[in-house]
Amino acid sequence: MSTVQTDIDHVFTNHCKFMVGNDSLTSFWLDNWIGDYPFKTAFPRLYLLSFSKSTLVADMGRWSNEIWLWSLQWREPLFHFEQEQLSLLSSLLESKPMFCHKMDKKIWTPNSDGLFSVKSCSKMID
Repeated sequence: MSTVQTDIDHVFTNHCKFMVGNDSLTSFWLDNWIGDYPFKTAFPRLYLLSFSKSTLVADMGRWSNEIWLWSLQWREPLFHFEQEQLSLLSSLLESKPMFCHKMDKKIWTPNSDGLFSVKSCSKMID
């Protein structure tokens, strides 16, 4: 892979985030939708213990009267340090509002309107 391609991949990975709506397009562990990194990177031990490594956000809980209820499942009971990681993850999840009547979408963080432009991408690469 060329250096230019690596730079472009890095820019997209770091500057494209998911704006979660009804959770139907966003990968819970693999997409960057809360915080600075995908949960797979931010919480690697929890990722390893998860039953659902490649699932969508929509499959990690359910809607009840337009309120999202998380339901994370683990392959084995969590140790104390893993419980601490789960507490951090839960805080992040609770801080992110979910919208059952809106679709998920990708946003381009360098532009305030969230829309991608070649000009802003070019600035990020240079």
